[in-house]
Amino acid sequence: MGTRAFFAALAWAWLGTAAAAAGEWRLAPERWDRPRDAAYVASLAPVRAAVRAWEAAGPAASLVLRYPGGEAGLLWASELRDWLVALGVEPEAVALAPGTEGEALVLAVEGR
Repeated sequence: MGTRAFFAALAWAWLGTAAAAAGEWRLAPERWDRPRDAAYVASLAPVRAAVRAWEAAGPAASLVLRYPGGEAGLLWASELRDWLVALGVEPEAVALAPGTEGEALVLAVEGR
């Protein structure tokens, strides 16, 4: 592995650790703006990481979907919530909250 590739891999590992430590994962709109099925949604790294953290946090934890304001953001978060429930997350454990900065949807685990 070349030096450049090594440092790129190291940076991605650090960013993933930092995001996990913060308990928030960002889902960019360009990752969502394509045909979706259960396998695709489950393959999204932010979704996998957030669900794993939610499972590890215990029964009092919530998986909060913070979405960009407006109707489009609400529809996006609602659809992701439906996919999460279809994939086995309890409906009462998923909460929607408006008002993220930027265009990404943020998945956060709260109430650990």
